[in-house]
Amino acid sequence: MPRAPWSSSPQRPVTTDPWSAVRSAGAALRTGFGRNLETTVRSTAAFAGLPTERLGEVVTADDLADLPALTQRYLRFMGVVGRRRDTVVTVHGHGCFRLRPRFPWMPYESWQLNTADPIARIYHLRVDAGPFPLVAADTLLDGQGTMKGGVFGLVPVIDASGPEMDVGELVTWLNDAVLLAPTMLLRPGVEWAALDDHSFGVTVTNEGISATARVVLNSDGSPRTFETFDRYVDLGQGLQRARWATPVRGWTTVGRHRQFSSGTAVWELPEGPFPYARMRLRAGDVQAGPHRQRRRSGAA
Repeated sequence: MPRAPWSSSPQRPVTTDPWSAVRSAGAALRTGFGRNLETTVRSTAAFAGLPTERLGEVVTADDLADLPALTQRYLRFMGVVGRRRDTVVTVHGHGCFRLRPRFPWMPYESWQLNTADPIARIYHLRVDAGPFPLVAADTLLDGQGTMKGGVFGLVPVIDASGPEMDVGELVTWLNDAVLLAPTMLLRPGVEWAALDDHSFGVTVTNEGISATARVVLNSDGSPRTFETFDRYVDLGQGLQRARWATPVRGWTTVGRHRQFSSGTAVWELPEGPFPYARMRLRAGDVQAGPHRQRRRSGAA
């Protein structure tokens, strides 16, 4: 598929990390069939040595002064000025998910933890597919992306890594930051570009890999959709680059953080759009800043 003019993702050779499987998802797929996702995510983060306690510096108006005007409007809508920079964010997601077009929608629960320095993402998902729950984990650690998944957490059905996953996980981290923790983007290695009257481009570079997206805004500066060509989809015919978008709707303020109410993840395929995940966020589902132990999620 042709790349968008604002998309750029230099690749690097595949490297081998001898314990990446342990860090990424192996334990999650064996522990209680993924029933306690929050505990597994936090344990994986601790094992990987990710920071969870640091507070960042306060964002000032001067930090935004050199950015494109539309980017400034977005960041001001998100309320970043006067707030400390987020160093870690945890998200408890829930909604519905499907594996293929025309497949039925199934309820899911997810937990994730993202950090800003280093750039890292740990995401665990359980899809309640009748008596056989599907458990999956995505990770971005040391610049390497992996995806592992299985039935009952025991029978593996997904085991992906390599350059495509590296850039795909990085752009997913970028998506999370744009929509949930924008102060994570006020750092070296992030570049902003003015595109038109209602959208801007943003690129993050980490461990020699770059991922780029376009963010479309509403008139008040709130994000309407995030779109990128730096992700790959596999619907049974191998990995293929495709446009990936996450339109959202409804914004609320929880504490000092902006939070969208619901969103959709969509693959734009040659035969048409394929929405595969619908997510809802409630008050308290997004926790940014220093780590605090949350309630245990248990079974959905």
